Amino acid sequence: MIRFFFDQTLVLGTLVRTGNKSEYQTFTMVPGNIRPAGDESSAIDEGVFGKIYKVYLPNEITVKQGDIIKDEAGAMYKIRDWQIRNFGAMDYIEAIIIRTEFLP
Repeated sequence: MIRFFFDQTLVLGTLVRTGNKSEYQTFTMVPGNIRPAGDESSAIDEGVFGKIYKVYLPNEITVKQGDIIKDEAGAMYKIRDWQIRNFGAMDYIEAIIIRTEFLP
């Protein structure tokens, strides 16, 4: 049932550190859904309203803080924090993401 919730195709870029240099590699297309965070989430995360979003991804996907996500419209987001949630017997990832204009 929750698979119908993953109705967008997103691109996930993994941050890889080699020596003293960090760069994004391993760009993968993943199913997911991006939604604006509510007022409470923006206040809790000390974010600016309109820049803080939540993304929902299948639990099989590996994410970590600092990874980037690009949506179908080309907007870029950086993962700030994430946790595993459940919907009945099915686990999924809920991540707080921040919209960014460029890659760091």
